[in-house]
Amino acid sequence: MNKIVIDGLTFRYGSRDRGQSAPVLKDASFSVEDGESVGIIGANGAGKSTLLKILVGLLPGYGGTVQVCGMDVTKENLSSIRRKAGYVFQDSDSQLFMNTVYEDVAFAPRNYGMSETEVEERTLGALRQTGIEELKDRHIYRLSGGQKKLAAIASVLSMGAELLLMDEPSAALDPGNRRNLIHILNRLPGTRLTASHDLDFIYDTCKRTVLLTEGAVIRDGKTEEILRDEELLVAHGLELPLSFRFMKGV
Repeated sequence: MNKIVIDGLTFRYGSRDRGQSAPVLKDASFSVEDGESVGIIGANGAGKSTLLKILVGLLPGYGGTVQVCGMDVTKENLSSIRRKAGYVFQDSDSQLFMNTVYEDVAFAPRNYGMSETEVEERTLGALRQTGIEELKDRHIYRLSGGQKKLAAIASVLSMGAELLLMDEPSAALDPGNRRNLIHILNRLPGTRLTASHDLDFIYDTCKRTVLLTEGAVIRDGKTEEILRDEELLVAHGLELPLSFRFMKGV
C-alpha cells in the first residue's frame, strides 16, 4: 500500500490578487510505499520543505493529486491525516510548547480526547521508542538540541503515526546526538520521508532518495546510487557526501 501518492504536484506562493511567484514545485510525481524510508534532497529553494508542508495540509492551494495514507489532502481530511502522518519541524522549539517532556508528548492524545490511561500508555511508549523515558519530567528549556529533537519525534509517535515526515532532522545537532538520532530512527517501525541537506544523514537513514531541482523530480532511486553520482549531485547544486569523499581520498 502507498502511504504517499504525489502526481503532477504544482505549487506557488502568493495569490491572484497580489501576484504569484514562480512555481516552487513543478509537476512533481512520486509515491512512497508502506515501510519505506525515503530521502528528499536538493539545493536551497528546491521545494523540499514546501513538499512536506503540503503533505500535512499546511499549504493549501496546490495543483495535482496528493494523497496521504489513502486520503486526499483536503481540508475535510486533515484531522484524520494528522493522526496518521506526523510532521517534525526543523526547529524543535517551534514544536515543543508545554512545560515538561511528558506534557508535550501527551498533548496530542489528550487533545483527541483519549482516556488518561491511554494517554499515559501512548506517551510512555513513545518516550521508550525514542530512548528518552528518563527525561519525562525534564523541563523543555533544560533539554539539549538532540533531546529536543527526540522529544519532538516522540510527540508525533504518541499519536501512533504510521508516517513520519521530517524536515532537516539533523540540523544543529552535535556529532553524538546526530549518531544517536540515526540509531533511533533506524529502529523505528513505519514509513519515513526525510528532507535534508545532510547527505550523509540521508545515506545512513534512507534506502531510497528523490532529488528535487527547482521543484521538479530529477532522479528517484536507490540512495547509494544517487549519492555516489558526483556528476549528478554537482550539476544540481550538491556535493558528494563526506563518506564517499573519504573513499576517493578527496
